[in-house]
Amino acid sequence: MTEQAKKHIRKLGGGRSEPADYKIARMALWPEAGTTLKEIMHPQYFANYLNSFREGMELSILSDCKELDVRLRVLAFDNFQAHIRILNVYAAPDADEYFDELEEGSGPTNEIGEDGLPEGLEVTWGGAHKWRVVNKASKEVMEYGFTSKAMAEERAKELAL
Repeated sequence: MTEQAKKHIRKLGGGRSEPADYKIARMALWPEAGTTLKEIMHPQYFANYLNSFREGMELSILSDCKELDVRLRVLAFDNFQAHIRILNVYAAPDADEYFDELEEGSGPTNEIGEDGLPEGLEVTWGGAHKWRVVNKASKEVMEYGFTSKAMAEERAKELAL
């Protein structure tokens, strides 16, 4: 017996499969002409559909003008926003620009900006969210529900460490 044959190979256990249509729900959405990849990747873009979402769900997006054609996966969502992953980009006029922005560094840094907050983060008022900490580049709401701006700013400083 070869060394490779002696090694234990981990296998997918029984009961770990279901028909894809049951486990991975699908939704087709057709935004208006001119919608960009950057717009649909904003965590709050799908706010009107969150009550129809399921984790792991697949979204097929085809704009009216057929210039935006992507497939997305819903990773997580709450009452206000969805965290999604790009599966395929078939067509998107701003795709290169969008991915270039992500490569430039979209996260917070340890450097302090003019506003006293770490570079890459901002504190904004979110209405029902109350005060919240937002990633400037991706516009993702990192944490929300702070009763005061000072509390949100303090948390932003902790997040950058």
